[in-house]
Amino acid sequence: MKNENGFTLIEIIISLVMVGLMVSIVGILMVAGVKEYVFSKENVVISQKASMALKRLEKEIRGLTAIDAENSDDICVRYKLDAVSPYFRAIGIRGNAVELKTLPDADCDCSTTGDILIDQVSGFSLSYEDSAVSPSTVSSTPPVKLSDLSEIRVLFTLDLLPSDKGNKTFELYVNPRNNGNLNGPGIRM
Repeated sequence: MKNENGFTLIEIIISLVMVGLMVSIVGILMVAGVKEYVFSKENVVISQKASMALKRLEKEIRGLTAIDAENSDDICVRYKLDAVSPYFRAIGIRGNAVELKTLPDADCDCSTTGDILIDQVSGFSLSYEDSAVSPSTVSSTPPVKLSDLSEIRVLFTLDLLPSDKGNKTFELYVNPRNNGNLNGPGIRM
């Protein structure tokens, strides 16, 4: 009588092929999961950077006490914060970064190199709501009188990493509080 314990060569080969298929499926799923994790992590970092930049922009714009209507446009705003400095400051875009431009002892303009608030910016725009006209109008240049400025709108678009994932847009609407318009934006006595 012959002892028939053990596996045949065909059974071993079929088992190895099945294990190989299962391992490759698990590996593909793990790689996809890791890619999504890395993408989510990058999005969180970008969102945090955008949040910090938005808070700083809001603080600067809300406290402005003067605006240089002649030298401000849809990509740069030139303004003063009398409580901080008697000199003009500016917020604008240079390359792919939004910058806060300040000098300790001189006026800044839109061409001054500044501190980077946020990078990876693919689009940046400013618009200004003029409450002197009825109905209020939004334009790419600020009104001549600060008291007619009821709102500044900031919009910027950040590129997501990797670059094939697209971009994300952030908006900020700020009502300056030191514009001398004591009745609030758009309200006349």
